[in-house]
Amino acid sequence: MSYTHLSELERELIARQLQAKQSKREIARQLGRNVTSICREVKKSCDEHGQYRPIHAHQSAHQKRRIARRPRKLASSYTQGLWVKVKFKLERDWSPRQISLWLQRAFPDTPTYQVSHSTIYHHIERLPKGELKRQLLSHLRQEGKKRKSSRRGNGKTWIKEMIHARPGEVELRARLGDFEGDLLLGAIDSPGAVDVLYERTSRRVSLIKLERRDAYSAYQGFANVLRRMPEEVCLTMTYDQGSEMAEHQRITDATGIKVYFCDPHSPWQRGGVENVNGLLRQYVPKGMQMSELTQYQLHSIALKLNERPREILNGRSPNEVWTHMLAGLNFEEATNQPLLKI
Repeated sequence: MSYTHLSELERELIARQLQAKQSKREIARQLGRNVTSICREVKKSCDEHGQYRPIHAHQSAHQKRRIARRPRKLASSYTQGLWVKVKFKLERDWSPRQISLWLQRAFPDTPTYQVSHSTIYHHIERLPKGELKRQLLSHLRQEGKKRKSSRRGNGKTWIKEMIHARPGEVELRARLGDFEGDLLLGAIDSPGAVDVLYERTSRRVSLIKLERRDAYSAYQGFANVLRRMPEEVCLTMTYDQGSEMAEHQRITDATGIKVYFCDPHSPWQRGGVENVNGLLRQYVPKGMQMSELTQYQLHSIALKLNERPREILNGRSPNEVWTHMLAGLNFEEATNQPLLKI
């Protein structure tokens, strides 16, 4: 029997049932869990007043799982010198296999400076798109070939709905609530990122700072913004197949929004947010350390974009159209122009 960690929703149910004076055995029965698991969870996650805090418990469990993972050798701050050596050899047209053999001979007594050729390939594949990645790939003999992972079950099984199943109303841009999302990255060694949320009809932008690039952080960022919006405008979100959206079902559970995924290498399927990313580079240039940004600065950048008059909105700003349509006006009334079928 396989074991799964308690989810955020399960922890919230535990908190509600404890407040309702339910026994731990009854809670375990409702969740289909062992009563020992529930007792252990409650015991380690109560505050000084004996109160179970589900949000704190989930964040703590998530952080412990992250700490328990062994850091990748080529991405670790403790082995920066190793990546410098590997990069130098790649630029001299050495293959990853040759580099791996050289490291074994050059550092026989330093295990942290020994990596397999697969680790080097995987690290190059995980680099963000940009000039560095293009240069390193050009030095590989098999540049044009996609390497197959040796791991089983490496497919993106978390992807549920593709863009082709998205309702046809989304293409009309006649209603509020159809969003496009993306992740804006900075420097390669910068752990943070920016969630970009673009509403297709009003062209309104929301920016959310993430301390990390992982799926749980993206889920929290998008959920926090969407929760503050009226429920009737949380309809759809279109995203690429980036792994930061692996927790999309939690976003749906928390906000009701339905997430659809683009085809691989098809940025035109969410052209609005791609255009916004280009505008954002004026304020968040490539190579920037995302830790330098604050959420207040991101709000200011979004406000600048949202207050600009747009020709496609008949001179109205995204904020104007958003406000008018929230008040009950349709697109034609909010922009004083016929509906554009784009």
